[in-house]
Amino acid sequence: MESLTESEFENLCAEILEKLGYGPRQHPQNYKDSGEDLRMGLEGRTMVVECRHCPGKTIGRPTVQQLHSAAIASGAKTAMVITTGKFAKTALDYAKDVSCSTLTVELVDLSILRDMAARANVASSAATDNEAVWMHKVFDDEEFAQEFGEFLNRRYESHPRSPSQMLTILTRKVQLYPSYEVQFSLDAAFKTTIGVIHRESESNSILLLSGVEGKAIRGEVADFYRQFIPVHYSSETPENGNRTVIPFTLADMAARQVALREILRSHTRRVSYLGRNGRVYEKLCEPKEKDVIITRMRRVYLPGSTTTFRIGEKEHTETHLDNPAGDFRLLNDTDILTCSWCGNLVKDEIPQLCNACGAITHPKRLLSSHGVACKDCGMTLCRNCAVFIRRFIIKSPFCKECAEKRANRKVTKGTSQEGRSTTKTRTVRKIRRVRPLNKTSG
Repeated sequence: MESLTESEFENLCAEILEKLGYGPRQHPQNYKDSGEDLRMGLEGRTMVVECRHCPGKTIGRPTVQQLHSAAIASGAKTAMVITTGKFAKTALDYAKDVSCSTLTVELVDLSILRDMAARANVASSAATDNEAVWMHKVFDDEEFAQEFGEFLNRRYESHPRSPSQMLTILTRKVQLYPSYEVQFSLDAAFKTTIGVIHRESESNSILLLSGVEGKAIRGEVADFYRQFIPVHYSSETPENGNRTVIPFTLADMAARQVALREILRSHTRRVSYLGRNGRVYEKLCEPKEKDVIITRMRRVYLPGSTTTFRIGEKEHTETHLDNPAGDFRLLNDTDILTCSWCGNLVKDEIPQLCNACGAITHPKRLLSSHGVACKDCGMTLCRNCAVFIRRFIIKSPFCKECAEKRANRKVTKGTSQEGRSTTKTRTVRKIRRVRPLNKTSG
């Protein structure tokens, strides 16, 4: 669009407006002398248009004010300024102040013009960042190992070694999923005889669409990536973790139409209201296409990682999202939250990590513990790795090292006591033998 001449840009604007139903283009004599570039519509509902092809520049109040005067002089119902740049705040405020029931002043910048062009199926002006593909950042392999270890440290109770000290990354595969990031605004008021009963309004909201199936991406994936700003993608970016790129198969124009339908569907409500006669009525409040403005649409790759890793002797495979500006989001955490003793998920508790084998268990409890801690050193253990020693009627858990130390101390103590008791017995026997001889001799 930037390569168009002034006359080509005017013709493009006229084509878009005609296809959107603003009426045919008029060609009266010397109408440009009055400060307008286009005149659209039929008698009684004429619209005057000022076309400013100035990429990157700002349109101020004087341009809007001049077109407003031309609209009044021509008796037009609408005045529209279209630009490939942007509008200053003074221009926006002026257009809002002078708009009234008999004359409306509308300002169309590049993003709105692109949306209008897409609705009119004017492909030459519907480019939406096709030149640049974006992607969300991911950790490189070295950073990933460190950050993933810290992430596991916050997830488990483990002593004396932390999960990161027991962690070994086996494989990591990163897939870049194609998506469309659609930024839109919506404002729709629904009226009945009693007035406005409902209003749907959003400003600069983000909708993510699959670049393959065209379905809306919602839930934790959308919530995670809405937090971050993507960067320009380059196919020359160094490989990280066997990166695989899934190509886009959904065309831009089709994606825009799918996004528009999804926006309208998600903001449709059935509203109950009280009529003037006291009766309760229902109304289906469904926004129209004219209520939605798509201000930006761009292709964005969403990275997802599948990692196989080992903690101690136990191997796990997890799918997750990660971003250097944020944290990790596990998409399927059942593997690393399943108790190895009972097979159930550990819910509302911090799982315990066995320092002997790496098994995950429920934390230690007063009764029926699946995870225990050594009585002497405090090592976290599963019941399979713990050695239980009975003392009176209570069995206490110990790690193998502490259990062996206790056994050795008991053997040493028993041997020492046995040696002392044997010596004492021999001494007593000797005394008993001597005493009768002394009595006889006396």
